[in-house]
Amino acid sequence: MFGFGMTPIDKAILVQTEQMLSVYSQLGMNVKNTARKIFDEVRKDLLGHGPDAVQRLYLEDLGHRFVENPSYLKPRERDSVTIEDIIEYWKPPALLVAISARIVTMQQFMELDAARQQGKDLTEFMRHYRRHSPIFGDPESWDATLPVNAVFTKDDADIYIELFSRVSEWRQKTPLTDQHSLMERHTSFNAMVRALIKQGAL
Repeated sequence: MFGFGMTPIDKAILVQTEQMLSVYSQLGMNVKNTARKIFDEVRKDLLGHGPDAVQRLYLEDLGHRFVENPSYLKPRERDSVTIEDIIEYWKPPALLVAISARIVTMQQFMELDAARQQGKDLTEFMRHYRRHSPIFGDPESWDATLPVNAVFTKDDADIYIELFSRVSEWRQKTPLTDQHSLMERHTSFNAMVRALIKQGAL
């Protein structure tokens, strides 16, 4: 079940998936089971994208292709994503990149579900989450008419996933007290990220 009959590259990607989830073991998650479930689901999703999908699962350095596509590059550049960010994010095999993105989404869902189970106001919870955590996605899809977004502007919109490494590194090296002090000066974590990038501080 856990890697038997898998190719060496699939085994390596599964191990990396387990490593990304290891932090959740202290919350009672069965990391091996969850990692295999995510691996299988993401792989199946990607295999549904045409006859050449198997080969594309393991393509590396896709960022070099993406930066040559203006429709992909230009919106990201407008939102402070650099060519280097794109190339760095897409260095691993496409399957591993997709799994990483799924885990980021899973984390956000887990926090929302925990709030729901505790009977919290989900609109207020999501506003609090946006104020204090990075939210990755497509800023071009920002919908100002949604009630949850009524207290925000487009500066607070989702940030592209290619900024994940830069944001993570900044969080690791910046003391929590400094992070909280900076967040208090901005309407959301993402607005803070955008401001720090403009200042050359992130």
